[in-house]
Amino acid sequence: MKISKVCILFLQTAVIVCMAGFILFYNLTRSRVIILHSYSSKIPEVTFFNEGFSTIANEFKNPYLVYTYMNMGLATSEEDRMRLGVKIRTFIKDFNPDIIVAVGEEAQEYAARYYSGSTTPQIVFSGIHHSSIYGYDHSSNVTGILEELPLQAIKDVLKKNYKMLLKEKKDVSLYFLGDKTFRVTMEKDYAAQQNWAPFVWKGFKQVETFDDWRKAIVQLYQNQDNGILFISGYYQLKIKKGGKEVVSPKELIQWTIDHSPYPIIGLYEHHFQDGIPVSLSSSARESGEKAALYVQALIEGKKPSSLPPLKTEEFMVGIRKIKENRFPLTLPKSFEVIAQTNKRYEDEKTKL
Repeated sequence: MKISKVCILFLQTAVIVCMAGFILFYNLTRSRVIILHSYSSKIPEVTFFNEGFSTIANEFKNPYLVYTYMNMGLATSEEDRMRLGVKIRTFIKDFNPDIIVAVGEEAQEYAARYYSGSTTPQIVFSGIHHSSIYGYDHSSNVTGILEELPLQAIKDVLKKNYKMLLKEKKDVSLYFLGDKTFRVTMEKDYAAQQNWAPFVWKGFKQVETFDDWRKAIVQLYQNQDNGILFISGYYQLKIKKGGKEVVSPKELIQWTIDHSPYPIIGLYEHHFQDGIPVSLSSSARESGEKAALYVQALIEGKKPSSLPPLKTEEFMVGIRKIKENRFPLTLPKSFEVIAQTNKRYEDEKTKL
């Protein structure tokens, strides 16, 4: 029996329509999730977060995941940041996500907070110290992960080196230095609120250029005291005022090590890679894992209001024993184990 061309065409069309319908239904029933980062994918903490997030996301049921990077490091003014914010909010409107995972201060300030209090999208914040400044505290569609400074770990290091730092019976002063990014500004406010006793908080200076950074270091010699210099963000530190070219991180850190009147401690995970002898930070990988667990709970039908904000609990240690260290710090043995376990330990003295 011969089948007419019309019947064959009809069958082919029916198959195509069925397949298209299935694909459409499949996509419509998938949870649409945007993982929105404040900075570029090249920033180490962004990579660490994504690695942690993906370990849990692999278990999601039919997710539609889109990783988006605001690249706020490219912004040289508030006008630029506002423009980037408008651009990303337009994308969010077009994509129409069920969930936004907003990572970092800028992702909240210029994007996620605009949806606080709405039915959709649901918001999972991460990489911030305070949620109230974005109006999240009383929003039923928001939950997330608060980033905690590893204060106890920092104090453990300071106390272990107290006698070395405490010369001529003077107090030990704490100085903080970073660039002028929005993230560092938020860190400045957060650090100022911590209880640093018995050490003396002396402030958090933000600078715009490498020349400003050098001047800030040189000015520390005028204090004639005992201290520790904490290093915050510097990836957006410009070579020249008004310019767009940023200074090489390793060049900046080497200069700082050579010229600082105090021992230095980095507060970001990637500071180990840049050459800082000791770094103590929260774990971006842990933040990613916890954020993904909350996304999974939302996909399964839980409400953000039933998921209380979590805090980071783990801390990362980076140890680089450099050949010429004018201010070597003694660390608890457990810190060395943490650094070695996470492949953030290097002894340059043993290298040939």
